[in-house]
Amino acid sequence: MTRPARWLCIAGKIKCTVTEHEIPPRIELLEQHWAGQRYRVRKGQCEYDFTAHEPWLVPHTRDVNLLWCTLTKRPVSKQPKTVQGHVSGKRFKRLVAEAQAAAAQQEAAQEDEEGGEEAWEMEGTFWEGE
Repeated sequence: MTRPARWLCIAGKIKCTVTEHEIPPRIELLEQHWAGQRYRVRKGQCEYDFTAHEPWLVPHTRDVNLLWCTLTKRPVSKQPKTVQGHVSGKRFKRLVAEAQAAAAQQEAAQEDEEGGEEAWEMEGTFWEGE
């Protein structure tokens, strides 16, 4: 199991970069810290890639511990389990499918508009030639 980087403080203590705790340099205290709930939760938050859901889940504007779902218009806790539960839910999946279908329709409509302009230009050059 890999541990995150730590550095020695001026006072001779080790500072954990994950939890910002300062711990005396004794192995039993470090193992106790690594087994603790705060370390495990923060480590999970640091390792989880929240950007994988970025078009739909964005950082909350007021609370750094939350994400904002742009589809369901609800805050979601930054806990990896909570995010996975939200992303795998029926409502979220249905709304993602609807959003992707709407984007595909919009893209198809935009391509049709571009194709129509090209056809109009071609007709104009044809008539100019006569």
